[in-house]
Amino acid sequence: MLEKLKYIREYENKLTTFFIGDLQESNILVDIQTKRVQIVDLDSCKIGNNRAFAAKYLEFLKTYSYVRKYLQEKYPWDVYHFSNNENTDLYCYMMMILRFLFDINIMLLDLNTFYSKMYDLKQEGLPDKLYQVFINLYSNVPNQNPYKLLEVIPSSFERKMDLNR
Repeated sequence: MLEKLKYIREYENKLTTFFIGDLQESNILVDIQTKRVQIVDLDSCKIGNNRAFAAKYLEFLKTYSYVRKYLQEKYPWDVYHFSNNENTDLYCYMMMILRFLFDINIMLLDLNTFYSKMYDLKQEGLPDKLYQVFINLYSNVPNQNPYKLLEVIPSSFERKMDLNR
């Protein structure tokens, strides 16, 4: 879906100011039969010049000062909270990936701990390209959509799902 939005922005010059914002697990519905993905709770969407509501994963709890000081163009501040753009949508998407696949909530990590956790994943066999995509979350380069890289995650990362949660 994020790739489709990017394509529409770049090649059709439409939806150039539309960003999802509050991209999180509870705001995504998937139709089991059609596999159609739907986004709900769009009050945090960025459409044109509106001031969107705060988004769950755009808190930067332990990295706030760093992000505000060094990554202000990548993750822009809009009076009361971070504003939405392609980088923030991808940040939220990667936050979901890290939480679900690796049980890592980067919102609760300071920079040193974040880099340490990412390095541990790399040492455990995380492919270098995916490692770099995650590391770049706190670098001054545009975020990349990792969806194509997810297929090459080694089976050693598989974990048993606790279905009673």
